[in-house]
Amino acid sequence: EMSLGRQEAFEIFKRDHADSITIEDNKQILKQRFSEAKALGESINETRSKIGRLKEEITQRHMQQVALGLSE
Repeated sequence: EMSLGRQEAFEIFKRDHADSITIEDNKQILKQRFSEAKALGESINETRSKIGRLKEEITQRHMQQVALGLSE
């Protein structure tokens, strides 16, 4: 835990430092990329779920075809 004076001095240093604009730009890029990665992850999970449902449907149809083949 920093004292109030040290904390204020650190904030001034961060604000006036030559790389502060670059750092803020990088933070914004990181936030944007994080959001994009999250959206892609959600899309991947939805696609995986759809694949799982389709696999189950294929398995059920295969079982039906086998059952029909045995009954004839």
